[in-house]
Amino acid sequence: MLVVISYTIFMRRLIIIFFAILFCAEFAQGQNVIIGEKIPTIKSGTWLMDAQPEEATFSCIIFYHSESKLCQESLKKMITLCQEYPGQFNLTVITKEDHDTAGVTLTSLLSDYTGILFDESGTIFKNFGVKFLPFSVICNSKGRVLWCGNPATLNIDVFKNIVIKNN
Repeated sequence: MLVVISYTIFMRRLIIIFFAILFCAEFAQGQNVIIGEKIPTIKSGTWLMDAQPEEATFSCIIFYHSESKLCQESLKKMITLCQEYPGQFNLTVITKEDHDTAGVTLTSLLSDYTGILFDESGTIFKNFGVKFLPFSVICNSKGRVLWCGNPATLNIDVFKNIVIKNN
């Protein structure tokens, strides 16, 4: 009888551990971008006013939501940092919001080197594995990831290192 009870307790614990591992593995997955690897292809989405950013040596991608103060601050910071190296960085802002919600506030950001991409289906977010906002990726002209993470942590030294190491 004691053996049966011990076996039952053991099996319950084993099942709990198994499901805990499965649950943790799902949420432990990070973004689908790895430094040095190519970024996922951006095929879907609609460009605001059909205006894609000009080609540049480096591309900054920021995943964005207009109601997030952290996204707003990070976007301003990213624009300022890109302007420190004119013509070397382009910027793509990707949002899941619809045009009516985010288009009005983001239209003022359009420039030769800045484009706004609407990903209403969430395909691009899914392909990049975006799990938090804001999230940003900096890649070279060949699409190789040079930096990724929360753009709030970016500063001029990070940009300077990217330019120096990759020119």
